[in-house]
Amino acid sequence: MVDYFANYNLSLRSVDLKGKISVNHILKNMKDLYYSKYYVTTLVDYYGFKGKADKSVDELESYLKTEMCKSITNPNRHRFFPYIQKYEFEGLLFSKIESHVKLPFFTEVELEKLRSVKRLFKTPEDINDSAKSAPSKRIKKIKLDYNKITHGIEWARCLGLGLSPK
Repeated sequence: MVDYFANYNLSLRSVDLKGKISVNHILKNMKDLYYSKYYVTTLVDYYGFKGKADKSVDELESYLKTEMCKSITNPNRHRFFPYIQKYEFEGLLFSKIESHVKLPFFTEVELEKLRSVKRLFKTPEDINDSAKSAPSKRIKKIKLDYNKITHGIEWARCLGLGLSPK
């Protein structure tokens, strides 16, 4: 993803929300970006979004956009494009399991177990079938020291989804 956007003279930067995903937390932590020249988007998990009640992904994105526009008087408020990932981030990591070979923190046995998980489902999104067996839980069961921040980001980079370092 970094290379794709670099072709358009755009760079990416991430903001760690520390797992506290809610409308208020996003507004508080990203508001300053809107007073700059940046375009801003989100990539947060729907499953862990706090205070979503029974809102769909589309309704939650619309609500987030409305609340952001209310809280910003700057003309740059049109530069906000909320995105909520319907399925857990780790579901994306199963999209191209053969890329795991490039990851030194997985043993060959662990890689084969990950491939076995993927073979059980039609699509990577289908792996997100319950809170107890979500993709991150399955990975953690295979790789006890799996860390979403360090391993997940490196894994995403190998898929072409990675963000440039801060």
